[in-house]
Amino acid sequence: MKEKRREITGLLIIALGILIFLSLISYNPIEEPTISKNVVIHNWMGIVGVFISHYLIKFTFGAVSFVIPVLVILWGWWIFAKRNFKVLLRFSIYVLILSVTVSIALALPAIKQKIVSPIGFRYSGFLGGIFAKTLNDFFGFYGTIIIIAVIAIITVRGYFSWSFYGPFERLVHGKKFKEPKLKVAKSKRSRLEEAVSGAKKADIMMKPDSDKNFSKIGISPEDLNRPIEPPQPIPAKKQKGKKLEQDFSIDKGILDTGTNLEALQDSEHYKRKYQLPTIDLLDSPPDYGEQVPKEEMVENAQILEDALETFGVEGKVVHISPGPIITVYEVEPASGIRVSRIASLADDLARVLQAKRIRIVAPIPGKSVVGIEIPNRRPALIYLRSIVVSKQFRSSTSKLTIALGKTTSGEVYTFDLAKMPHLLIAGATGSGKSVCINTIISSILYKAKPDEVKFVLIDPKKLELSAFK
Repeated sequence: MKEKRREITGLLIIALGILIFLSLISYNPIEEPTISKNVVIHNWMGIVGVFISHYLIKFTFGAVSFVIPVLVILWGWWIFAKRNFKVLLRFSIYVLILSVTVSIALALPAIKQKIVSPIGFRYSGFLGGIFAKTLNDFFGFYGTIIIIAVIAIITVRGYFSWSFYGPFERLVHGKKFKEPKLKVAKSKRSRLEEAVSGAKKADIMMKPDSDKNFSKIGISPEDLNRPIEPPQPIPAKKQKGKKLEQDFSIDKGILDTGTNLEALQDSEHYKRKYQLPTIDLLDSPPDYGEQVPKEEMVENAQILEDALETFGVEGKVVHISPGPIITVYEVEPASGIRVSRIASLADDLARVLQAKRIRIVAPIPGKSVVGIEIPNRRPALIYLRSIVVSKQFRSSTSKLTIALGKTTSGEVYTFDLAKMPHLLIAGATGSGKSVCINTIISSILYKAKPDEVKFVLIDPKKLELSAFK
């Protein structure tokens, strides 16, 4: 019911706007708003159109009154289409202020010639003429010109994001207008380079494994080429005078026919002698070098600022955090800019930056900036080895520490599986579910011995976990 009323209301307002527009466009100053059989009416909307056009043009803002039906039609369409009224309200206020300013300017020639009458105010309307006369009485003719010029400039500058100082500076210093290329102005380049330099060097460079990393885990690089020998179980020593007492029962449904007590006794020594897997079982990550060139980050920051300015949002990039997969650009909005305006521009910014998609964190927790995550053109693979040799993974005391990967800034991220007992891994095909499960299992194998952690693997398809037997 509400939907029906809204659409009907929108259509009625649009029809009213069209009626007013046709009345104004067919206005004839000779026609007076009188009802008489002897008067021939030429207005397209009849006697109603004569009344509307007469009072709007003569008694309001003259020729500028054409903005009224345009705004009425826009409001009707906004109601019909159920759009955001804040945008149209802001636009309507600026248009009305500018219309009044233009109406006052149209009355200035009559004020200059001291023709204060409906004839002199035929272009500006009665209200525009009264405003012009009032300003002229207080500030004089030239003072009125300055006032309406300043109001018009402020109105245009307030609605649009154009910079009036930029062309003036180029004119004074003889600078050329910037070409429509991916070049960054010197005034912004230094600031953007500072934002890039603020990022940690470790975030920009993907470092390979060093000798220092191996020394921390007790493995030297020379040991990597040594063949792996499976640990040999030590036979149990027989003790004289003692007899093994079996004070427990064995369920046949749990143990298969191949299990014997002697093997169970020997397994205790095997557990004590067991060694954790060596790091050389994992592939080493290649040296990617500089993942995102500094020049590319500066250009992206400039494009990002220009794109935001195009969409009416003022802001500047204050910090850049490059990561292996994405680069985070921290944007500080100008005063009065709502964060929701930036968050709604994700698709538009992705189009301008020619990215598959971008993610906007508005705002970044604990900061007064908005984070815009842009995918790198050459994303780097995250190797499990780089997480396992990290200090964060090795210093963890939990046997269920799992290597999840790296954050957007390139920092190692691990988590204790015991803190999330109800874990569901979901995702589309090819999103990495199987890789995640294998990573969880491998992480635990690098932290715990067989007597410390037990696995129960259920794989109905006999496909995902076939490597673990």
